[in-house]
Amino acid sequence: MEIEEPTAIEVASDTEGALGPQSLMEQLRAKRQEIADTKDIKIPVPMYEDLGLQAQYRLMDRHEVEEVGKKNRKTTKNRGDFQMNVLCDVIINACEGFYVQVGGETVPLTNGDDGPHITRWDELAVFCGATADQASSARSSLYYMFGNNEFAIGNHGISLNRWFGNTGVEVDADFLGEAGL
Repeated sequence: MEIEEPTAIEVASDTEGALGPQSLMEQLRAKRQEIADTKDIKIPVPMYEDLGLQAQYRLMDRHEVEEVGKKNRKTTKNRGDFQMNVLCDVIINACEGFYVQVGGETVPLTNGDDGPHITRWDELAVFCGATADQASSARSSLYYMFGNNEFAIGNHGISLNRWFGNTGVEVDADFLGEAGL
């Protein structure tokens, strides 16, 4: 005997069922509000997942991203370098801080027991042992943390950019799982 799954319309109109008195319109409005209210996300940092390291990012608006592009267009001629620099600068500018998983709880990564919350890539790089040269800029710090692996930086940037395009998605559950990452 095959059990039929209800359609979205049937579920939405199920006023007596588990969803309660929500109409499709109420569900759409609630989802739209959830998307509008989502202004930040924590994304696992590749190569540090086993330690539970996550970067928290804020939603950047189009004008901020355009400014990053304009700045890099003035200083970078090579197309590949331009794209990588823009991606790195978006990762850097959107970052609000770093977090780790401790006992199933997400807590701010701090510099020592009573130290300040680590909020920038250069702070994280120094915390992880970077020399002054290796952490001389936010971009060099980002490269340091990713072991100078541009593909890992690109992978992380793709996750961030996908979230920018759909703030209603759970990054690690919804699309990192899709990609098998």
